[in-house]
Amino acid sequence: NTPHALVLPLHGRLRQEDQQLVFEAAPPGTGKMVFATNIAETSLTMPGIRYVVDPGLSKQAIFDPQTGMTTLELTAISQSRDSKSWSCRAH
Repeated sequence: NTPHALVLPLHGRLRQEDQQLVFEAAPPGTGKMVFATNIAETSLTMPGIRYVVDPGLSKQAIFDPQTGMTTLELTAISQSRDSKSWSCRAH
């Protein structure tokens, strides 16, 4: 009883062995979906990936001079950055 899709996260806070799962082939007849942060922009090759969907959003460190604090805010990425950013190789 094989699942139709293998869903995996990929981000910097995952343990190394959990990150490695995205590089392993999915069982026969099973699709693989990887939900990744912009770590996937670093020219990774993931077997079994046919499509990359980029939501056009990124968490950016924003400094607020009034509070003296830096926070992570979800922001839209620019079109020029978007056209260059996804270098994840699809197979």
